[in-house]
Amino acid sequence: MKVLISGGTGAIGSRLCKMLVNRGHAVTILSRTAKNDSNGFSYSLWNPAKGEIDHTLAESHDAIINLAGAPVTGRWTKRHKEEILSSRIESTRTLMSLLDRRPEEKAQRKEARIQAFIGASAMGYYPNSSELQREDMPSGNHFLATVCREWENASSGAAFYGLRRVIIRIGVVLDTESGMLKTLKPLISSGLLSALGSGRQYVGVIHIEDLCRQFIYALENPDISGCYNGACLEAPQNSLLMHEISRAAGKPFFLPPVPGFVLKLILGEAAEFLLFSFRIRGDSWQKHGFQFLYPTLKDILQDLYK
Repeated sequence: MKVLISGGTGAIGSRLCKMLVNRGHAVTILSRTAKNDSNGFSYSLWNPAKGEIDHTLAESHDAIINLAGAPVTGRWTKRHKEEILSSRIESTRTLMSLLDRRPEEKAQRKEARIQAFIGASAMGYYPNSSELQREDMPSGNHFLATVCREWENASSGAAFYGLRRVIIRIGVVLDTESGMLKTLKPLISSGLLSALGSGRQYVGVIHIEDLCRQFIYALENPDISGCYNGACLEAPQNSLLMHEISRAAGKPFFLPPVPGFVLKLILGEAAEFLLFSFRIRGDSWQKHGFQFLYPTLKDILQDLYK
């Protein structure tokens, strides 16, 4: 298939693009700056803040994968919160505009070839709860939940255009070259890693390779639609996660947890992402025949720190 990808230059996107090409798919990456074709990818300019995109892309691509969105790391100032939300809404709406045809355009352009929309969301969709969260459960009422709801709703019109729509609510992606493990590398290397807050909060985790495989599986299997948790088959508590990371890296784990109020002083409202409990697992994938390479936290860390 020929796949159009937003967010294709990020940690997840770049890994996913390589895996897609290795499976024989053609990839077009949407970019804000002009780039030459390389590594088997082609590029197309867009500006989601202004709703600008080459609408002829709809005539030559079979599917859209949407990974675009500003990072949620750092303090959540009013400006940053606006950017976190707007970057996701604007990029999704711009992609959906590929499918819209005004009457005068229909006579000039071919019908859209796109058959599937596969979009990212996040475990922040769910409430702060120790209860295991299934995909059909209601969302929370905090900032991250609001962002995820509006992000998902921005592509809800896919069915109107006859598209198959899949949303993957991504947990903490484990990869030593990016994300949480890269950020914590100095603490891990020096043996100073510790639990956060009470340490009892649950967190959905997944190996970056399995997450990319989930996106590819959703792309290649037309019977998959709806929302799925982008997580492995375990949802460890924070204290266990930090302890297992230290052990896998061959480092001690002896320091007391970092108090929640300290994280709130440093990060403000953004500490919610670290202190809230998001207990999600990827059980639903198995019902459709998906096989995890790294189904448990131990499997993930053994591979990453082997």
